[in-house]
Amino acid sequence: MGRSLHAHMLVQIGDDQKFVSSEVELHPGQGFSHDKDETVLLSSGFSSVFPNSSFPLSSTLQLNGDLVSSDITSLENIARAELGREQAKEFSSYMVDADVRLCVIGSSTESLDDFIETFGGLLAIEPLLVQGAHPDYPMVTEMSLEPVAGKGVSVEYAVRAPIDTSKCTYCGACGPICPEKCISPDLYVDFNLCTFCKKCEEACPADAVEIYGVEYRTSKFPAVVILDGCKIDGANQCSKVFDHEGVADYLKTLYSFQVEEIVSVNSEFCQFNSDLGKGCTACLQSCRYGAISIKDGVSVDPLVCEECGDCVAACPTGVLQYERFNDAAFVAYLQHLDLKDKTVVLAGSEILHEFWWQNRDVHFEDTFFLSLEKVEFLSIFNLLYLYGRGAARIVIVQSEGETGRVMAREAKLAGVMLASLFESENPIVLTDRLDTSLFCKIDNPLADVFSANQWLHRRAAVADTLQFICNYSDKTPGFNGNDKTLFATISCDEERCTQCMSCINICKVRAMRSDETELILAHRGALCVGCGLCVKVCPEQALELTRSWQFTPQFFEEGVLAAGDPMSCKECGKVFGTRKSFERVMSILKAKEAVDTSHFEYCEDCRVIRLFEEE
Repeated sequence: MGRSLHAHMLVQIGDDQKFVSSEVELHPGQGFSHDKDETVLLSSGFSSVFPNSSFPLSSTLQLNGDLVSSDITSLENIARAELGREQAKEFSSYMVDADVRLCVIGSSTESLDDFIETFGGLLAIEPLLVQGAHPDYPMVTEMSLEPVAGKGVSVEYAVRAPIDTSKCTYCGACGPICPEKCISPDLYVDFNLCTFCKKCEEACPADAVEIYGVEYRTSKFPAVVILDGCKIDGANQCSKVFDHEGVADYLKTLYSFQVEEIVSVNSEFCQFNSDLGKGCTACLQSCRYGAISIKDGVSVDPLVCEECGDCVAACPTGVLQYERFNDAAFVAYLQHLDLKDKTVVLAGSEILHEFWWQNRDVHFEDTFFLSLEKVEFLSIFNLLYLYGRGAARIVIVQSEGETGRVMAREAKLAGVMLASLFESENPIVLTDRLDTSLFCKIDNPLADVFSANQWLHRRAAVADTLQFICNYSDKTPGFNGNDKTLFATISCDEERCTQCMSCINICKVRAMRSDETELILAHRGALCVGCGLCVKVCPEQALELTRSWQFTPQFFEEGVLAAGDPMSCKECGKVFGTRKSFERVMSILKAKEAVDTSHFEYCEDCRVIRLFEEE
C-alpha cells in the first residue's frame, strides 16, 4: 500500500449518513479537513496523534481498514458499530477539589506553631499536642492510627477534658480557689501549672470539674504529619503518614482531579445477601484498593477505584458493569460484524497504534482488530460470546504489570473449556506482545453464530452461549474448580427436602425454580454461580454444593432436585403445599401447647372463613 493515510469516515450530510474512505493528507496535531457541508460523526485515527479532534477517532476502524482486506460494507459496519459504542457510553464525570485537611501531631508547642505559621494559609490543619499544654491545641493522652482504604488515616485519641461545659454554670467557684491560678476565664486548664490538688473539683457545685477527665474521639483525615519524632501506634501501617521531611511529598498529592464513575452497580441479580451477610463476594475479594463495600449491598467508591477491572471481570452476574463498554453494548457492537474463522485481537489503542505503525504495508487475512480502553475489564462472558460469534482465536494483549489478574484467570478458564470441547490449540491467547505469529489460520468449529437475543443477565448469557457452543461438540468434558471458579453443581437429599422453597427466594439468577402445580424443586446447573446461598438458608440441610460441573445436556436444562406429594385443602381441595412441609410444621407446633393446629389442614382462604365462622 502507499504511505498516504487512509481516512475512513462516517459523515452526516443533511438527513443522511454516508460512509467514505479515501486517502487524505494529514498532519499530526492538526484537525481533519473535510467538506463544510459534512458533519463527521466518527473517523478512523489515533487520539494520540490528533488529541483535540472534535469527533471520535477509532483505531479499530483504522487497523481493519488498512491492515485487513475489508470490503466497503464491512468497514461501514465497523464504523457504525464504533459509533454505537461511543453513543452507548453513559457515566457521571465531575471534578473533585483537593482535600486540604491535615492532622499534625507534635510534642512541642513550638514545632506546631512553626508548622501552622508556614502552612496554615494553604492547609486546614488540626493540631494535636502529645506533651505539655497550650490553650489552642488539644492535649492528647492516648492515640493510635489506622489506615482507611483509599481515604487516608483514622485517628483515635483521647484529649484532656477537665471541665464539662454542658454541666458548667460559669459560677466562677473553681477559678479563685485554685492555688496555682491555672484555670483561666475561658475555662482553659493549664496543666503546665496544675498540681492536681482537686480543690476545683471540690468547689464546683455542678460537678462539672473532673481534673483527670478525658474525651475519646475518632477523626478521619486524608493525611497525618508527625513532628518531633513522636512514636504513635499504627503509624508504620499507614501510607498517608508523613514526617517533617516528607511534607513536600504530601503537598505533591494536593490537586483537583476528575472522577469518572465508569463502574456501575445494578443489584437486581446480585448473589450477595446483605441481610444474611453471605453469598457471592467475588467483587470484594478481587478489589485490592478497598473501593468496594458490600455491607448494605454492593457499592463502589469512585474516589478510591483505580479502574483495574478486576471487580467487573470477576462478577458472574454482571451486577458490576464497565460503562465505557458494558455487556449490552458489547452484544450490540458485534451484532452485524462477521467474525467467522477470524483471529480477534483485543488490545489497547496505544498497542494497536504501534502495531499499525510497524506493519502498515502488511495485510492480515481473517483478522479483526478491536481496540479496548482496558482489556482488564473483559469477563468470561465477553470471551465465550466472541467464540460463539465465530471467532477462531482470541488474542488478548495485556500490558505488563499486576493489573488484569482476574481477567487472565477467566480467560484461562474459558480457554480450557473451549480446548476441551474441540481439542483446539490455544483458542484464547494471553500475551504482553502482539506478535504476527499468533495470526495463524484456524477454523471455528461452529456451523452458525450465536446471538444473545433475550438478555437477562451475564450468567444467563454465559449459559446460553455455552449451550450453543456445546451443541457443536460431541464431547462432555468435566471440570473441577475452586472458590474462585464461579461454576458449581447443586445436589439435594430428597428425603430431607420439604419443598419449603427458601432456596427459591434467595436465588436471584433463577438457577433454582419451583413449580406449584407439579410441586417440584428444579435447578439449572449452567446458571448456578456457586454462591452457596441456597445451601446456607436450607432449614433441612438438604442441599449440597460441589465446585465441579460437566457439559452434559442435563447441565444446561432444568433438572428436578426434589418432588413432593400435594397437601390439599380439606374443604375445597386446593393444593397449598406439600405433605412433607405440612408434617414438618406440625412437628414444630406440637411442642407449643397453646397453638390451635386444627386450621392448618385448610388453604389460606378456607382457613380465614372457618376462623370467622367460629367467632
